[in-house]
Amino acid sequence: MASVQGVGEQGEGEGEPHVWQPTPSRLSVGGFGAILERTSPADEARWTGSISERPVEPGETVVVRVHHPNPHQSFMYLGLFASGVDLEDYRNSEGEAYPRLLYFSSIGNHWSGVHDSFHSSSTHSDDDWVTGVVPPLADGDVVGIRQDATTGRIELYRNRVLVYTTPHAFPLATPLHLYGALAFDGESFTILDGAEALGFHVDEHTADAADAIEITNDYVFFDTEQRSEPLELPVKISFSFRLDAAESAIYPCWSCSKLQWGRDGVDALSWFMSDHRHDFTFRTQMFGGFPDVERAHDGFDLVRGRTYRCEAELLNTSARYSINGHLYATCTYAVEDVPQSGWFGFGVYHAHKSYTVWDIEVAALLPPLASMPTVTRQISTAPGEENCCPVCFEPYEAVRAEEEGGTIKDGSVLKVVTECNHTMCYKCVREVCKMSGDVHEGVCPMCRAPIQMESLRRAVDAPPPEADDG
Repeated sequence: MASVQGVGEQGEGEGEPHVWQPTPSRLSVGGFGAILERTSPADEARWTGSISERPVEPGETVVVRVHHPNPHQSFMYLGLFASGVDLEDYRNSEGEAYPRLLYFSSIGNHWSGVHDSFHSSSTHSDDDWVTGVVPPLADGDVVGIRQDATTGRIELYRNRVLVYTTPHAFPLATPLHLYGALAFDGESFTILDGAEALGFHVDEHTADAADAIEITNDYVFFDTEQRSEPLELPVKISFSFRLDAAESAIYPCWSCSKLQWGRDGVDALSWFMSDHRHDFTFRTQMFGGFPDVERAHDGFDLVRGRTYRCEAELLNTSARYSINGHLYATCTYAVEDVPQSGWFGFGVYHAHKSYTVWDIEVAALLPPLASMPTVTRQISTAPGEENCCPVCFEPYEAVRAEEEGGTIKDGSVLKVVTECNHTMCYKCVREVCKMSGDVHEGVCPMCRAPIQMESLRRAVDAPPPEADDG
């Protein structure tokens, strides 16, 4: 999927930039028709709104910036509505004659969701409200709205991230206008045009990229950071993907043995995304083990042929993953249940079910020792004092100033210096941070001051001073 066209671009079916229609007295239109603003205090007329002069064509994206001056209070609707809507109170325009998809957000009530007119028909109810499927809109957020010209489904984007796709098609032959309603004084919607709208992209990567790989019958694992050796946890993984077949699933995984499901010694931590089922998230032993999982999302059906972006963080005893910027699930596990070093890859379960992945990034969450700033420390030569870590009492590996540039292993007993100016080995600092539940920070075991992994300095031993012959 390429970037979505911005408002004002001349694409198929598009005309002049969108502008708001003249509105009831509680709202005003400015900025040459681009700005819709509430100009009266909130009262019972919370559903007063306006629509765009011309319809939003299928395949066209309209982009709107949200503004509400009170960070603790907002009440607004934004979306697509059939022409003929009652602008004084849109609730008077309901039923099959007025298809609509409205993004609703209320900051003060911590309430958000969508009004989807086809939701009521699919659930055989009079209620078209679907709660919690979209996040609340903050001041300055940018919303993109687009009806797919092929499927008829409507997509809602918040700050370039897809947040909702209608499960049912809206009729392509029914003209749908941009609609906005604002309840509190000073709230506004600004239709973006030209350079501002051109910055709105659904996805910056395409499945036609040179690094795109189709996953079919075979497991695929990748070297990380051009290394042939496994990478140690914690790591951050991200990739774009697309389902190519119906009733398929994506199986990203982290493994040291690289063995497939059903083989002795299979050790992979896998996670799961699909177009037809939501019963799985994280599993160990590829598919055979079930860690403790907390779901942040009940699940949604991926759309075949559409691009998504997955991000995952794998720590020593926990992991999490998100889809298009929204947390999907987290899990915890014992150290021995997940490889503490390994490779990232993709598994398969059903033969002939394919998916495509590209723009794969795998990186250590912690800065490598070789890139750490250094500080020179004098080796103690006093009798009885050994150059060892005060936490684990293991001798430091000597790295002298004149030996700088040699190979450094991230797990070695190298001396590092904290912000509070205490020295200990790198392995112990990592363990202290892991005990805090955050791989990036912890508490110094010497003085209880905060420790941050990003602020560590690597200690380089200075040669002992020459004896004074006097």
